[in-house]
Amino acid sequence: MRRLPLIPLVLACALLPGAPALADTESWNGFEVRLPLSEGRGLMPNTLRLATDVRYAGRAGGLYQNLLRVGPIWDLHPNLLMAAHVTAMANRSGAGAYEQEHRLDLEPSLRGRWGLVGVNDRNRLEVRLGTAAPRWRYRNQLWLNFAPADARWIPFVWDEVLIDLAGTSIMGFTQNRASVGIGRMLSDSTRLNLGYVLRSRQSAPSVWEHDQIALVNLLFTPAVPPLFGDADLDR
Repeated sequence: MRRLPLIPLVLACALLPGAPALADTESWNGFEVRLPLSEGRGLMPNTLRLATDVRYAGRAGGLYQNLLRVGPIWDLHPNLLMAAHVTAMANRSGAGAYEQEHRLDLEPSLRGRWGLVGVNDRNRLEVRLGTAAPRWRYRNQLWLNFAPADARWIPFVWDEVLIDLAGTSIMGFTQNRASVGIGRMLSDSTRLNLGYVLRSRQSAPSVWEHDQIALVNLLFTPAVPPLFGDADLDR
């Protein structure tokens, strides 16, 4: 919860008179499914994550990013989730061509509840592989939602900082993303999130641009029998 004050601060900076002009408008459209695998005994992961993210921007004249993320998730403790991913993506360059990038990441998340508020602190260390030298980046996202038992509507706020560690001309704190929105439980296994994101990004040394983003995300966690389990491993 250490960065929660940044959310109203960033929003206020964008809306107050005299604030820097917003650079662009975007739309982020994501779908994620988490398939049960096992009870997580030994080294077996509990679930497999499959996620897509398709993004549109005015400055690109439409589609500018398409992403596919795949990886296992280990439910290590009620307060600790560990995930690892392989990501393939296509980014549209300034010249209009699409460039491929691949990422490997490790993602521990600390989670818990504070009364009726759910808290998730996601830490992601990733290496980005493309046409240039490998680039390392650390990302931290703090997510809070108001989720009483059996709630169907779930308001949320989150803030994420992105820090480039090596391999780029711009290093250090390069982005902040602040979001507010609401989730709707469409069923016991399906949740739709709708939100607004204000992103501040460093496009050049000492040059910051601010984007307004519409966020749509569908999360599906089917309660189906494991694809394999202890009985299968015993054979």
